[in-house]
Amino acid sequence: MKIRKQLKAQALVEFALIFPLLMFLVYGLIEVSLLAFTYASVNTAAREAARYGSAVGDNNNNGGTEQFKDCDAIKVKAEKIGVLADIQDDDILIQYDKGPGTSVYATCPPSDVELGDRIIVKIDIEYHPLIPMVGFPSTIPMHAESRRTIVRSITP
Repeated sequence: MKIRKQLKAQALVEFALIFPLLMFLVYGLIEVSLLAFTYASVNTAAREAARYGSAVGDNNNNGGTEQFKDCDAIKVKAEKIGVLADIQDDDILIQYDKGPGTSVYATCPPSDVELGDRIIVKIDIEYHPLIPMVGFPSTIPMHAESRRTIVRSITP
């Protein structure tokens, strides 16, 4: 009977020594998973917003505005995809250029966009860990950028 009590006490001491390490490992897995999920959400939001902005057609919900000129709809598209990453209007920048190697000539809404121009959607957010830890940054900046060529009309 005495040996059984000693084994229980030994198991309790071993558990008390391992428990903090186990909790730190579980917290680390959760934090890294949330970081990866947020990173993927921000990249997907930029890609989908650029895809929407480069599509042919107009937005019937906004007075027939062409999609690449409808800044609000492009931002809403990014915000819907990145809802769990907490993407806001101020985090999204929409620009236009003439192609690779050229500089940006307009921001949204564009003044004059031609066939073959590109829409650039940039999203910058800050990731905040669940529990800030000493020695680790309290915010992690995340940046996503997607570029797509605008096709205004397609002729058969």
